[in-house]
Amino acid sequence: MTELEHGPIPDENLEPVTPPHTFDEVDTETQREKARTTLAIGLVVIFGLTVLGAFVAFLWPGVDSSKAKDLLSLLLPVESALLGSALGFYFGTKSNGS
Repeated sequence: MTELEHGPIPDENLEPVTPPHTFDEVDTETQREKARTTLAIGLVVIFGLTVLGAFVAFLWPGVDSSKAKDLLSLLLPVESALLGSALGFYFGTKSNGS
């Protein structure tokens, strides 16, 4: 093998190059905890905005309060179930892991 046929011949004393991050170094528990926290905070914010929006709708002049009540009675149970399930799972797995 000559240098002209295959390019420069590599130096045999060089160390192999490794990527700076491998999958073994990723802390999956930290990522899982961040995802749980983000989901829990997001659901609480959505629930709070729904309740706040309902109060604004009831107090806003010209808005039919019966329609706002119907919308609220439709949204609150669904959001409460999602929020309760998510927070129960979040805090249940957090306390079991500690």
